[in-house]
Amino acid sequence: MATTFQELKRNSSAQFETVRAVALQSRMTIGKNQEKELDRCLALAGKHNLIGKTLLARSIRQKHSEFMVKRLYGLAEKISQVTPQSMSGYRTLDELVRVRLQFVTVLHEVCLLDLNAVGDSVGSLNKKFNEVASLLKRQRFGCSFIGAIELEIVSMKMMREAHQDDGDSVADAGRRKLKVLNSMLGRSRKLRIAPTLALVHFHGVIDLGRCSYEEFCEGLRKMWTKPYQVEVKNLSEQYRGKKKSVTANLRDIAGYITKGANDRIKDGISLHYKLSFDKDMESIEDQMIRDWRKVGSVIRAEALSEGLEHPKSMTKAEIAFHAEAIDLLMGLKRNRMGYVITF
Repeated sequence: MATTFQELKRNSSAQFETVRAVALQSRMTIGKNQEKELDRCLALAGKHNLIGKTLLARSIRQKHSEFMVKRLYGLAEKISQVTPQSMSGYRTLDELVRVRLQFVTVLHEVCLLDLNAVGDSVGSLNKKFNEVASLLKRQRFGCSFIGAIELEIVSMKMMREAHQDDGDSVADAGRRKLKVLNSMLGRSRKLRIAPTLALVHFHGVIDLGRCSYEEFCEGLRKMWTKPYQVEVKNLSEQYRGKKKSVTANLRDIAGYITKGANDRIKDGISLHYKLSFDKDMESIEDQMIRDWRKVGSVIRAEALSEGLEHPKSMTKAEIAFHAEAIDLLMGLKRNRMGYVITF
């Protein structure tokens, strides 16, 4: 009898794990609150300890965003204390600040969805970044940088399907992204056949000090050599036809680089794949999803009755992995700011 009971227990456990494995490969359904779904994904994956503990959680994200806002505002305040001699050639202080403050993006590496691989990649990113910082310090340009290491879960399968034959100009940002990702795969067969990868990258703001824009970009591109791996650009001048202040820029950047997730939507997060550097092109599926809440719409009726999966949603297993990887980044320092990089 005992043997029979033990066999039944083993069989039940095996069946449960099979059901869970299948569930983890499913995607979020249309119209679901993504942050609530995140908690369900973590529970399903047995990662209860991560619920409410990473940047993917609203309360944590807000605290880190407020911290980052203060740090970025400090860069602008430092510039505002310049001497009259430093204003030579500039009409206003705002103009000087906008020249010296630049938004930096570096795409470091792609790696498999494996925590050890992510950890190794982040280690090599920090090593390269520290080399750039040391060089700038030796040259005494007076530069300061504040940024964040991020992780994007990329569906290479969807990227290739979306951009292989698309000739529309709107897809340029998507083709650029696919081009640089393909170049970052190198000769690794494992990376080339993987349907989904992790893109390790960083964003941040630099005060160039006395360093020229060209010299700074040249230094970064000696470390990250592939086309489109490095982008350094001015803060936005306008948003929806209205002038955008430096403080508004820095506030938005602070929220963006502490989002944890693939993307930021309003005050929330997106756990969907991004198929472009810019905001994604709107597909037929996107239009359907956008209208799903309209009373009487076919897509709404189907979503409510059948639980239609969102076509760009990460799988629940990928969402759980993303949370684990963000936790790893945060845990590189005891204060949970391990993802923050500065010089």
